[in-house]
Amino acid sequence: MTLLQELDRAVQRDLAAILTPEAREGAAQALMDWLGQVRKVPHPDLPQRLEAYRVRIQALTASMTLQFDGQRVVVKATGTGERTLNELRYGSDWFEGSDNITETIMTGVTTSGRY
Repeated sequence: MTLLQELDRAVQRDLAAILTPEAREGAAQALMDWLGQVRKVPHPDLPQRLEAYRVRIQALTASMTLQFDGQRVVVKATGTGERTLNELRYGSDWFEGSDNITETIMTGVTTSGRY
């Protein structure tokens, strides 16, 4: 294994170690705070949609991984978590997305009390 490969593995281990249960909860709360402020299409069932999305965000943050890609951190997810992450980035039929979702997640992770 080359030195660069060893460094890459060390960075990946450190990123995985950052995602404690508290950090994941902080990320979920940051996403819900963001969702509460983002522009939404008015729907009569908006409270139910928000609650259903809270469950989806909890599932996303419970299973997400962080990776370092060059000079930035990338949030990865699979299955329904990937779908939720894409909707948060690009929007859905009832809310606008954001290009800054990774930053929102990382803010929640880093302000969760670990750092």
